[in-house]
Amino acid sequence: MCFCTDKNLFFSIERKIARCVFVYTETDFFQLKEKIDLLKNQLKKKLNLLLMGCLKLTYEPVLKVIAHTSNTARSREGKIDAGLYKYKYNGKEYQDELGLNMYDYGARNYDPAIGRWGATDNKAEFYFANSPYVYALNTPTNAIDPDGNLVIFINGLGGGGANYWRNYDTTKDNWLSQPNKVAFDLRVSDRLNDQNRRYYDGSPGTLLHNLSSSNRYSDGYAKGKAEAAAIIGSLARDPQGNITETIKIITHSMGGVYGKGFVKALKEYIKNSKDPQVRKALITLVADFDPFQAGSKLGKADSNTYTQQFINEGWSDLLNAGWLANQEQEGADEIINNKKKSSHFIETFVDNISNLQEGTYTWDKDKEEWICTTCN
Repeated sequence: MCFCTDKNLFFSIERKIARCVFVYTETDFFQLKEKIDLLKNQLKKKLNLLLMGCLKLTYEPVLKVIAHTSNTARSREGKIDAGLYKYKYNGKEYQDELGLNMYDYGARNYDPAIGRWGATDNKAEFYFANSPYVYALNTPTNAIDPDGNLVIFINGLGGGGANYWRNYDTTKDNWLSQPNKVAFDLRVSDRLNDQNRRYYDGSPGTLLHNLSSSNRYSDGYAKGKAEAAAIIGSLARDPQGNITETIKIITHSMGGVYGKGFVKALKEYIKNSKDPQVRKALITLVADFDPFQAGSKLGKADSNTYTQQFINEGWSDLLNAGWLANQEQEGADEIINNKKKSSHFIETFVDNISNLQEGTYTWDKDKEEWICTTCN
C-alpha cells in the first residue's frame, strides 16, 4: 500500500486494481475531486500498460512502475543490466525476441499478458469435455502436459536396436572426440518433439528368410500382435483415463514390409479392444525410408494412416546398394525421391528428417475410429 501526500486522500493498489478512498468537506470537495480525477487518469494509463503485459507494479512506499517485458532491466539512471535469467514461470524459457514476450512450453507458447495460449492443445481431440486452451486439464498441481508421443523404429538387415540408426562412419567421425557424430533416431525424435522410443528388428530371420516379403510381413504382424498390449499399455493417460500419447513408426529397408504387418496388428488390437479409451489410441505417421520390396502387394500403405516414403533413386553408387529399393509403394500419401542420391544406407536420408510430418485425424463417433483427413 502507498499513501499520497494529501492528508484527506488515500491511494491503494491491491491485486493490480486501483481505487481511491477519500474524506472530504463541503468546502474542499471540488479541489479534491480535481486531484482524484488527475490521479485516476494517470493510473488508468499505467493500468492499460499493465493489462497489455508491458508493466508491473511493485509495493513500495511510493508508486513505482518498472519494465517487465524485456530480458534487460533498466535502473533509474538508465543503465542496462543484461543477461537476466530466462527460465522463469514454471521453469519455462521466456521468449522476448521480436517483442513476443511469451513462455515457451514446447508444443505451444503461453502469453502472460492475457493468461492464455496462442494456440489450441494439439491433443485437444482427446478431451471433448475440456477447452482446447486449458493447461494440464486445469489441474497443474498434479498433472503436466507431456510431449505425448511414442516413436517406434523398425530397422532393416543388420540387427536391431538403437545402434542400427547410429551407423558412424569412422572415416568421418572420430570415436574419441566425435565431432561429427550423427544419430538418425535422435534427430527424428527432435523433429517429432518426442524422446520416447522403441526399437524392433525388421529382419529377424536368416537372409534367405528375410528376402521374402511375405515372411517379413508375417513376422511383423506376429511381433505387433505380441507387443500391442505392452505398447498401448505404456502410453500416458490423464486422470480421466484418456490416452494422451500418439504413435509414429519409422522404418528402413526390409523393415518397411515388416512394419506393414506390425501396423496391421496394432490397429486390430486397438479396434477390437473392449476399453473405449484404448480404441482412441492413434498412429499418426508411418515413414518408410528406402523400403525394400515396397512395390509388392504387402508393401501397400494403410489407407487410413498417413504414410511417407523416401527414396534415393540414383544408380551410380552400386557398392552402397542405391539400386536396391527404388519401388514406390501403393497408397503412400507422400513420396519424396532424392534423384541425386544413390546410397541405400539410412544416414544418407538425414536431410529428409525435416520433411517428416504427421497426418491429421478426426474422431468418427459412429464408427468409433479415427479418420485420416490428410490421407489420399
